Amino acid sequence: VPSGPYVVLPIWGPQTLSGTAAIPVDYYSDLRIYIGDMGTKDKLNVVRVIDVRASLLSADSLLDSSQDPYITLRESFMQNREFRIYDGDPPVADGLYEFFDEEEFAEPE
Repeated sequence: VPSGPYVVLPIWGPQTLSGTAAIPVDYYSDLRIYIGDMGTKDKLNVVRVIDVRASLLSADSLLDSSQDPYITLRESFMQNREFRIYDGDPPVADGLYEFFDEEEFAEPE
């Protein structure tokens, strides 16, 4: 199944269109929603938000220095998604070297 187009959803952030179908599944599989005490649930949510934000602090400098932050974020998201899908060993893209002329890189005679 192809991932579909890249979208940025308010609150959820970057996703692929096929990834948006997983949002309800992720929500109901999260054990925090089944905690009855609202105080405990709120504290866990605050810790989660702080943890996510802290993990993204290193990306701020990358986005600030890029000429097009949207494209940088999109490509970073898609590369990270592919990396996670293949458990850290994504396949090498076929046709990567099609754009290079073999004669250009041939050994001189």
